[in-house]
Amino acid sequence: SSGINAEYGGHCISSYVLSLFAVVMVVGELHVAEKTITVESVINKIGKSPTPLLGALWVWATTIGMVGCLSSYMGVFTGFVPSEGFQCLSNSTRCNDLLANARQHGKTESFYKTENICKSNLSHGEDFIWNTSRSSFLVDLDLYCSSSSLSLYHSVYYIGSLLGVSLGSLLYERVGRRRVAAVGAGLITTSTLCCTFSTSFTTLLVLRIVQGLGDQLGYMGAYIWLFEMTPIQYRPFYNSWMANLWVLGYPTLVCISYFIHNWRYIYVAVSLVQGFCQVPLLICPDSPRYLISIGRSREAASILQRWAGLAGSDINLEGVELTDGTVEEKEEAQKMKLSVLQQLVEFTKYPGMLVETASICWGWMVTSLLFYGLVYGWDRFGDSLYVTYLYVALGELIANVSVLLVLKVIGRKAALVSFYTGASICFFLGIINIEFSAHWGLERVMSMLASFFTASSFCLLYLFTGEISPTTHRGMISSAACFFARVSAFFGPLLSAADLTRAQRLSLFGILAGSSVLTSLLLPETRGRAIPETAKDVGERRGEQQVLYRIRKMVSC
Repeated sequence: SSGINAEYGGHCISSYVLSLFAVVMVVGELHVAEKTITVESVINKIGKSPTPLLGALWVWATTIGMVGCLSSYMGVFTGFVPSEGFQCLSNSTRCNDLLANARQHGKTESFYKTENICKSNLSHGEDFIWNTSRSSFLVDLDLYCSSSSLSLYHSVYYIGSLLGVSLGSLLYERVGRRRVAAVGAGLITTSTLCCTFSTSFTTLLVLRIVQGLGDQLGYMGAYIWLFEMTPIQYRPFYNSWMANLWVLGYPTLVCISYFIHNWRYIYVAVSLVQGFCQVPLLICPDSPRYLISIGRSREAASILQRWAGLAGSDINLEGVELTDGTVEEKEEAQKMKLSVLQQLVEFTKYPGMLVETASICWGWMVTSLLFYGLVYGWDRFGDSLYVTYLYVALGELIANVSVLLVLKVIGRKAALVSFYTGASICFFLGIINIEFSAHWGLERVMSMLASFFTASSFCLLYLFTGEISPTTHRGMISSAACFFARVSAFFGPLLSAADLTRAQRLSLFGILAGSSVLTSLLLPETRGRAIPETAKDVGERRGEQQVLYRIRKMVSC
């Protein structure tokens, strides 16, 4: 029953895609002879026996990964200010007089700019019309002169995410990962569909907050749910796969908005995609690892047995005790079902877990600020939204694939330090004012490279957070990390639209990335190691020679 701790590598894409969901769905013939067997060892053994049916179901379940991307950036395509210019209506004396005056002074080209519309107090539909067939809620709601409206629309999404973090930290360990994720996915799908019928900006903002709430509950819950069913040798592949599903949201959103020009129908199309992605959350059981952690080992075994029947497997778990690896499983399981206060007390009892949690939370906060500060600021470089966000998708795809190679060579900790170092260097180099063309300069090149390093850090943080967190605290720690990420994400869109010079913005980004290099040095290396089940496991992993452990013992004496 010993776990498989061999290093991953040499596996083709089709193998790991088909294998991952087979973690808890017994698909080969596994005859268990032991009276007790740990969940970790069962998960690692079962991962060797994929079937196409369950592999396809796993792939479907992971599509929840792109729901967050669709929700985060749909406002870019539904609430844009047209850049194609406008034309005066023939019956508008004021607009035509202004145009004639601009022609007289040789300023015809500069006349057709949005700032002139706002400065002259021209009204859409009465004085002019945009030269585009695409609609926008900023135009329909007469907010195109409000420069902060779209940034506010993007930012309030993360207020909802903060609410989701708070609820998630309470519910993931008590209600279950899958159930909470299913509720969150339902909220985000419903609120997106309701945007279709919105007639005011206030309504859109309220629904935007609900979208953020649903996204946080749904994505993080689903991520933990699937992570806990992944064998040790496949975790990096799973992490990269989920990150790439997020990236798939970019071209999906580009395709939807390219063919659908009405912003209301874009919301309808996005809600249909979101609904399709959440179906596996409604039909699949919860994580056996989670069930074991709260003392429901029989239910965990029953889930394994049912999946074995679905797969046509000959496994028989009758009379076999599933454990989490503790000596007295039943008594320990009850201890593991901790209250919020007990969970917090364990951070003082095992200060190594507190140090790791604080370090990982700082990394999440900085990475989120850098990531969203860059992504929501690409429009200032002037290219079309379609081209710009396809560039973003390509860069993040390369980053997520590269993470796999880097992790295999240097491990988690060194990789995270390297990514933050690279991002910091790129930001400081981008301060140099060198222009190559109308849309390309050193700032844009360095920003895209920094985006690559930031996306790589984001991808790795999901994996790292899951591996350093014990099962008893994984929901709480993941929620805390996302809380800090969402706080900084709120300021990302606002920072991209802030009146800062190139040097001020990039210097701030560079300093923050550099600070994360230092905090990452406090994290442990988790490559090839089993997931800790309790806070005690975290303490043992860090070792009794840690400085904080010495201090605690000295104080207790």
